[in-house]
Amino acid sequence: MRPLIFKVIPHAIERFRERVDPGMSDEQIADFLFEAWKEARPLGRYVKGGGRYAGRGVVFGVERRGGVTTVVTVHGREDEFIWNRQTFRRAAARGVLRWR
Repeated sequence: MRPLIFKVIPHAIERFRERVDPGMSDEQIADFLFEAWKEARPLGRYVKGGGRYAGRGVVFGVERRGGVTTVVTVHGREDEFIWNRQTFRRAAARGVLRWR
């Protein structure tokens, strides 16, 4: 299903600059994320009801309501995201992680 409206909130733009490419303009980031969305594959669901997707080497969070698709955050580059997630799970399984 093609979205009627595609939006990228300022938080997602800020995270994209921090985690992917600090030199891109807001419009370039929005265009990049739209292209990434068109070829994205799902990675899982958010607690809030949104989804996590990977496309063009970037992992990002999306909320879909009606005909509006909104990128709400950018987790970073896909290879780093997958590595961090797997490392965290292995450490948790070994009991290395401790919460106070």
